[in-house]
Amino acid sequence: MSAKPLWKHQQQTLTFFDKVPSGFDFSDPGTGKTRAQIESFANCKTRKRMLVVAPKTLMQSAWGDDIEQYAPRLTVSYAYAGRTRLEAFK
Repeated sequence: MSAKPLWKHQQQTLTFFDKVPSGFDFSDPGTGKTRAQIESFANCKTRKRMLVVAPKTLMQSAWGDDIEQYAPRLTVSYAYAGRTRLEAFK
């Protein structure tokens, strides 16, 4: 997906999530969870949507920017508290 190689533990995360229908990644901060999840989702042909629950401060800066960098073909929609969630999920 990207020219920048994955770290060993990110590749292990990808391998794990390729085998399960859903899950949680509770790895420590700064370990590359966001990229591993984006790569896993982008590589999956059967999953159509991914719900990310994150603090508002990380939605664009971490998730949005990383999706743009590592999987620009994906579409992103943000469901902030001030916005109608139904509108965001359409």
